[in-house]
Amino acid sequence: TSQLKATLQNLVAGDLHIPQATALFAGPVAVGAHKTSVALKGAVSGRGGWAGLGAPLAADAKEIAAAKRAAQAFRFDASAVSLAVSNGAAHLALLRPVRVRSDSGAEAVLTDRGRGAWRLGVAGGGLPKVDADVSRIVLIDGGVTARGRGKAAGSFAPVEDGVIEAAGTLQATNGRVTFSASGCVPLTARKLELGANDIEALSARLCPTGAPMFGFAGGAWNLRGRAEGVAMTAPFAEVRAEAGAGHVDASGAGAKLKVHAALSSAQVIDTAPATRFNPVVLSGPVDLAGEVLTADLGFRTPAGQALGHVAITHNTRL
Repeated sequence: TSQLKATLQNLVAGDLHIPQATALFAGPVAVGAHKTSVALKGAVSGRGGWAGLGAPLAADAKEIAAAKRAAQAFRFDASAVSLAVSNGAAHLALLRPVRVRSDSGAEAVLTDRGRGAWRLGVAGGGLPKVDADVSRIVLIDGGVTARGRGKAAGSFAPVEDGVIEAAGTLQATNGRVTFSASGCVPLTARKLELGANDIEALSARLCPTGAPMFGFAGGAWNLRGRAEGVAMTAPFAEVRAEAGAGHVDASGAGAKLKVHAALSSAQVIDTAPATRFNPVVLSGPVDLAGEVLTADLGFRTPAGQALGHVAITHNTRL
């Protein structure tokens, strides 16, 4: 039986910095001219930080600032790790979950489910709650790629109490995080915070269009896809929209928000106590830049008869 102890200091790999880490393993090791056999068990712990998201800024949304703080400084503890090498093949297994605790209060727990599958849970520190099943993790130059399925619940920028479930590939490398969905992604939100013009009870499916559906780098994020099955309520206008479809391209940095939607169809229903109009179908471009909403919408009956169009320019904070 051999005992192996290693201490690392000031390891830097891209945006990842490990000031200190210790590994202690024990077990049989046999090295021969034709065969090497290793069966070690032990533990790894230390401190680290990832600077890929940058430092929190005063203009950052609170959830983005929380993610930056969580990444800046953390402790990791893999208390029971198995490393086996036989016939030239290496196998790493976690006998107990790995815990990563941020100085900000966030915690990530990674559990080995066997056969290359993992379960990841993230909570605390102002971050949305995330539960994910990961089928594959690959370390790449300057980062990591993970493939799997997950669910996130919480608030992000203008979205309050949102829930999203997605399957696909997440890649974090060289300061940029991207997500490419493998299919349509269902999402819901209790509210979109737009000042006096809040949107409530939002639900939709967002489908991939080729490029990554979500990206984040340097405090800025973008979201793009084909939306279908969109439903929402606009209490300020006393209307409800159903069966919406179109393309969406949204981005934000700090408090800045920009949205372009090419609406192919959406049925709008009057919800006022006294009926003002029969249901109509809308189509056309809708843009939100900062606080200014512009739209050029065509109206038709559900049977397809054209009713006209309207151009809108509106300050959402008024």
